[in-house]
Amino acid sequence: MEIQKRNLFLHSIKNTGNFILYHKKAIIVSLIILILAIFSYSAKAYDSENPGYFNGVVFDWLDEMIDNSAAMDAALQTQLTYSDGGNLSIGGMNTTVYGISEVNKVCVSLSALIVIITFFISLLGVRQHDLTEEEVIRRIVLMVFGLVLVYKAKDFSFTIANVGSKLATTVARAGNSALIGAGSTTALENLKEIIYNKTHTAEETTGAISKLGATLTDLSTSASYMLQLFIPWLALKIVHFVIKIVVWGRAFEIIILATFSPLAFMEMPDLHNPLHSPGFRFFKNMLALSISGAIIVFALIIGNQITVSIINNISGETMSEILQGVGNLIIIGFAEVGLVTRSQQIARTIVTTG
Repeated sequence: MEIQKRNLFLHSIKNTGNFILYHKKAIIVSLIILILAIFSYSAKAYDSENPGYFNGVVFDWLDEMIDNSAAMDAALQTQLTYSDGGNLSIGGMNTTVYGISEVNKVCVSLSALIVIITFFISLLGVRQHDLTEEEVIRRIVLMVFGLVLVYKAKDFSFTIANVGSKLATTVARAGNSALIGAGSTTALENLKEIIYNKTHTAEETTGAISKLGATLTDLSTSASYMLQLFIPWLALKIVHFVIKIVVWGRAFEIIILATFSPLAFMEMPDLHNPLHSPGFRFFKNMLALSISGAIIVFALIIGNQITVSIINNISGETMSEILQGVGNLIIIGFAEVGLVTRSQQIARTIVTTG
């Protein structure tokens, strides 16, 4: 058996040699093309338009990791407007959601009926000597007020949502102005130039053999950057994906709450303490959900500003320093996810009193 294996190995070597001899012209041409491609990789000065294949991938990843447009994107996605007929605009995209008006009408009818029933039950519960004309008028006013809230709950809810959308847009514009002033683009370009210079050292080398060796080293360095930045890039991709899920989930929640909002007002307001009625608590929760969009945007702006500071502090002397800086970006990214997922809780803390 060992002899057969040895013979098979020798036979394979002979076949390899025959293959090389048979295809030697094609192999020589391929090697020449490879060498030319390797030499064409090097450049005399930093060129952001032609950084080389591996650097091009790395630079694209850096653009995505240090993207200061995330706040404006989130602000756009918080935009939510609705008009009768089911026309809905979410994040600048117009769509038609069938069933909102129909479901809302059912909720309005049910809630109005319960308001009227509870009005008469409340009258029956009042003792005869307390049932004055003033008391009856007061209860009628409360019933009418409750019916108005029932019929207008959806409109009020979407109005509150629009206020939150405008607030988020205002925060995003102010934050982007601050980021532009902080020089996020300049910091990113400086980092790219550092990486570019470290992967284009062949131009400073003399001699064909030395130049070829330096070029191969440059290629391996570029590939190393790409391999080591893949995990941070992927992690921040996941971060941005989770943030988008939260933002879109918030929009769906607003639509659902606004559609079923009349049910929050089917209980008549408390005559002595109307501000602690279920309907008023609903409005406070809707307001909290609305301003949570601005909180999300503000959290992303804070993260972006810290990101710019991290990038500005990377001198790029060693690859480990660059990777350490990028690692800090991952920490900032997951901190943003934590704030974004808790944005509604933070908003409720701000709006509600308990």
